[in-house]
Amino acid sequence: PMLATVSLQQLPASCVVLCATQRLAQQLSQSHDQHADKSASWATLQSKTFGQWLQERYAAMALRGCEPPGLQGLRVLDGFQERLVWEQIIHQSLGPNDALLFDIGALAATAADAHALTINWGIPAFTGATAFASEEQRRFCEWQSAFLKRCNELNLIDGARLNAELIRQLEADSLRLPEWVVFAGFDHYTPLEVECQRQLERIGARLGILAQDA
Repeated sequence: PMLATVSLQQLPASCVVLCATQRLAQQLSQSHDQHADKSASWATLQSKTFGQWLQERYAAMALRGCEPPGLQGLRVLDGFQERLVWEQIIHQSLGPNDALLFDIGALAATAADAHALTINWGIPAFTGATAFASEEQRRFCEWQSAFLKRCNELNLIDGARLNAELIRQLEADSLRLPEWVVFAGFDHYTPLEVECQRQLERIGARLGILAQDA
């Protein structure tokens, strides 16, 4: 999609700015307030990370009981809860003796990050059958398969898969979408972020990229 370059001063009040980092989101909000007309009330800039925006929309839908069909009846794992599930999976796969040799918490955090990357970048699940697979790849494949199975059994969903499903359902989203969506601070876009842009463009939202001197 084509993204028009806009400055911070050009942003309409109804605009949502999706930022690459939480720090940038805070900086833009503060800068916007500093340049606002203090003689009258002004709307705070809606600057947030990509994940925050999606999860806030999901929270609003859940509150109204209008979640997308694919998410109804599922419990969303926060980061801490997701790592606990990964820890359980990894501990069970290693066995009691091997588990003593590894930092299970660190392995769980790494596995959770790798899982999110496969979702954000659209990397298909690795089957583990190829001779070119490393031991680490085979282990992660086993853990990811067990993680997804556990989530299905307990009606759980992690944040990365939640975001992907919300993007797929944007066109049927019951909540009002912003007229303007501006992206800020991104060096590149993941396939998931590009798909979000395509969905927003298809729905009729105007897309922009914040000028670097903002």
